[in-house]
Amino acid sequence: MPEAVSEGVRINYAERGAGEEVVVLVPGLGMSLRTWDATTEALARRYRVLVIDPRGSGESEAPDHPYTAATVAADVGAVLDAAAVESAHLVGQSMGGMIAQDFALAAPQRVRSLTLVSTYAVTDTWSRQVLEGRRGLIAAGGLPLQFSMSVFFVFSPRAYREIGDFIAGLRARIAENPPDEAGYLRQLEFCLGHDASAGLGTVTAPTLVVAGREDFITSAIQNRELAALIPGARYEEFDDCSHGLIWERPERFAELLLEFLDE
Repeated sequence: MPEAVSEGVRINYAERGAGEEVVVLVPGLGMSLRTWDATTEALARRYRVLVIDPRGSGESEAPDHPYTAATVAADVGAVLDAAAVESAHLVGQSMGGMIAQDFALAAPQRVRSLTLVSTYAVTDTWSRQVLEGRRGLIAAGGLPLQFSMSVFFVFSPRAYREIGDFIAGLRARIAENPPDEAGYLRQLEFCLGHDASAGLGTVTAPTLVVAGREDFITSAIQNRELAALIPGARYEEFDDCSHGLIWERPERFAELLLEFLDE
C-alpha cells in the first residue's frame, strides 16, 4: 500500500477508484482503513478514494507521544501531498471526524466538502466519562478487556440482533490483530482533548453531519450541537442506528453520502 511521511511518522493509506474528484475517508478510534470497506466500494465507482490508517492504528506507525490537532491535520495533509491531491472531500467517523475538523480548520483551502459521522466538536460529561472508563479498563486488563466492553457502546441491542455476524467478525479481527496499546492510548487521549468548537464557525466548506439516535459514545445531542456550530451544515439522524451506523446501514449511508457529494 502507498505511504506518506508526516513529521517523520509513516502514515499508511489505500487508494481505490479513478474519478476526477477525490474523497478521503478517516476511521475512528483504534480502527483501520477496513472500517470503510463498504463505503469505499460504493464511492470508488465515481470517485478516487483515499482511505487513511490514522497514526496509532492499522499499518501506520504508532509513536508514543501526544497526538495534537496540528499533528493529525499534518497527517491528512501528508497523505494528500503523497497522492498529489490539492483538495478533496473529507469524510471522518468518530475520531476520524475529529481529525477531519482539525484538518478543515488548519487547511480550509484543501477541503471541498466535509462529512462528519458519529462525532463531536468537544467532549461533554457523558462522552468524557465513557472515554476515561475505557482508559481505566486498559489500565486494569489491557486492550482485550477494554474491547470486550466497549463493543457494547459501539453497537446497540438492535444492532446485535440485525448484524450479529458482522459484530462477531469485527471482534475476531480485533482480537487477532489488536492495535498498538500505546498508540491506542494516545488516540484516546486525543479524543478526550479534542475541542474544535471555537473555530467551527469559520468553516465554509459544505458540511454534512450524520448521527445515530441510539449512539452511546458520541450522542445525537453532541452531533446536533456540532452541526449547529458550522454555518449551513446539513444534519441527518438515523433513528434506528447507534455509533456504528456506517456498518449498521451501509447502503443507506453510502446513498446519503453520494447524494451530498453530487450536490
